[in-house]
Amino acid sequence: PLKGLIAECFGGFDAMKEQMSASSIAVQGSGWGWLGYNKKTGRIEVATCANQDPLEATTGLVPLFGVDVWEHAYYVDYRNVRPN
Repeated sequence: PLKGLIAECFGGFDAMKEQMSASSIAVQGSGWGWLGYNKKTGRIEVATCANQDPLEATTGLVPLFGVDVWEHAYYVDYRNVRPN
């Protein structure tokens, strides 16, 4: 079911990955990039949250997958070059 939703909502895995990467990289400071399920529409969406704000409480999306873009998650390996 998830593979089908990804294809339906994004056109495929690579397109979803590109959108999720672009959204996550754009988070200023610290936060999260999310793939979430919208219970109202039955679709999955990419969303971001600043700091430790919870996805469902702030957007209504049920979290499926999260990318930690807090500096502690990448700084030692990548310094401030988040896209790498």
